[in-house]
Amino acid sequence: YQLAILTLLLFSFSVKAKDYSIFDFGAKGDGITLDTKAVQKAIDTCSADGGGKVIIPSGKIVLIGTIYLKDDVTLYLENGAILRGSPDINQYTFDTHKNMYKDEPHMDRCLIFAKNAHNFSIEGNGTIDGNGHPKNFNNKTGRPMLIRFLECSNIKMRDVNLIHPAAWTSAWIN
Repeated sequence: YQLAILTLLLFSFSVKAKDYSIFDFGAKGDGITLDTKAVQKAIDTCSADGGGKVIIPSGKIVLIGTIYLKDDVTLYLENGAILRGSPDINQYTFDTHKNMYKDEPHMDRCLIFAKNAHNFSIEGNGTIDGNGHPKNFNNKTGRPMLIRFLECSNIKMRDVNLIHPAAWTSAWIN
């Protein structure tokens, strides 16, 4: 009987996913400081630890370039949180695949990317703002997509607001 209770307790602790605040990884969340590295480190750590939630806190504006979602990670935007794309095209990486639809090299970059990732999600009542205003991006400078997922499975998106993409809002390709 005691062994069964101990086993149940151990199981309940191992099932509980951990939360990872981006502030624990050095993010400022002031809308001015580029927080890409901190957000990515939180995602990488979360995935390496077996999964959980990467928290974008309520009321904060988190400025990023390209981030890469990974297995078993929930990118969670709390109510009022804004994950905003940098207005600088140089903050978007080139390794998010060449556009496969037609010759549109100006859309070869993206804000949120995943390739061969599984069991991940983007959730919460916050906003992902691509900051894709014409003063920031055009066909000459490049126009990053908001979200691009390649060869991924078990993806969930729930309640999050997607605004101001510089190009397509999303592209999911298997």
